Amino acid sequence: MDLAIGASGLDQRNRAGSAPVGLTVVPSTRVSSAAGTVDRLEWSADDGRTWTELPLTGSGAAAAASLTVPATAAYVSLRISARNDEGGALRRTVLRAIAGPAVPGDESAGGTTISNVKVNGGKGLSIGTSGEVQITATFTAGDPSGIARAGLYLWHGNFNAPDGIEFAATECVPVNPTTSTCTATVYLWDVRFSLASNALAGSWRAAAWATAKDGIGFTDRHGAGSVALKRATRLTANATPEPVKKGKTVTVTGAFTRADWSAGSFKPYASQPVTLAWSKINTSAWGTVKGFKSDSAGNLKTTATAGSDGSYRFSFASDSVSAVSNSPADYVDVQ
Repeated sequence: MDLAIGASGLDQRNRAGSAPVGLTVVPSTRVSSAAGTVDRLEWSADDGRTWTELPLTGSGAAAAASLTVPATAAYVSLRISARNDEGGALRRTVLRAIAGPAVPGDESAGGTTISNVKVNGGKGLSIGTSGEVQITATFTAGDPSGIARAGLYLWHGNFNAPDGIEFAATECVPVNPTTSTCTATVYLWDVRFSLASNALAGSWRAAAWATAKDGIGFTDRHGAGSVALKRATRLTANATPEPVKKGKTVTVTGAFTRADWSAGSFKPYASQPVTLAWSKINTSAWGTVKGFKSDSAGNLKTTATAGSDGSYRFSFASDSVSAVSNSPADYVDVQ
C-alpha cells in the first residue's frame, strides 16, 4: 500500500498560520485495484512523543480532515493508518510534515557543540551603494566522535520569515580528534542586489550548525552570533576664514549624507546629531567643541572661537542602522 498526503492553507514555506489547515489522504495499492480505507489520521506537535486523533470526513479517495495548528507549535508531524479490502495495511509517520506558527528553538543531539562564533571579528560593517562585500565568520565545532560537516548563514528579520538570507561557504579544519575550527565566508557580489532595501540595515543574526562523524550527534543554533550591516555615512567640513585672528569666530560648514540602499545613491541625512571636534596642531587627540544637528537638507553649519592653530572636523557616532563616520580634517591657521 501507499499513501498520498496533501495540505492546503500553508504559506510558501509550508508553514501554517492561524487559519485551519486542510489535510487530504488518498490510499492506494500497487499493482491492484483493491479499495483502500483511511482508518486514522493523527497529529503531533512534539515530534511524535504524543499523538492526537483528527476526525475524518469520507474515506478512500475522499478522506479529509481539518487541523488548527496551535500557535505554540513549531512543527507538526502526521501519522496515518490505512488498510485495503485485500488484507493489506499501512501505518505511515511523517515527522515534521509541516511547519507551525512558532519560531523553532535551537536543536541538538548527542555531544555536538558550537562555540566562539565571531562574525567580522565582532565588528559591524559600513556598506555603501555598490561593489562587493566579503564577510568572514569563525567558530569552533566539537563532538566526541569528531565533526563531519558544519555551516553558517546570516539572516535578517524574523527567523520564520526572514527578509534577507546570505549563505556562507564554510571550511572546517580539525585541530584534534574531537574539535574543528571553522571559517565561513559570505560573499555579497554586488550590494545593489544583495542589499537592495534600506529595511535590511541593522543587526543580522548568524545561524550555525554541525553534524558529528558518528551520524548521531548534531547541533543547530539559530542565533549563534550577530553582525551589524549599516548604511555608510559621509561628512564634509570646511572651516573659514583661513587664516583667522585669535579670538575671532571660525565658521564650519559641511554636508551629511547616508547610503540609500533602495535608491543606490547617497542622500542627505537630515536632523541628525553631529559633533564638531578640534585637534591642536602636531597632536592626534580630538576634543569635542560642541554638538548640534544637521538641518532638514542634511547641511551642517556651526561656529567656534579661534584659540590656536589646529584642525576641525565633523563626527557622527552611528545609530542602529547607520555607520560611524568622520569628515576629513580642515586646518585653520590662527594668527
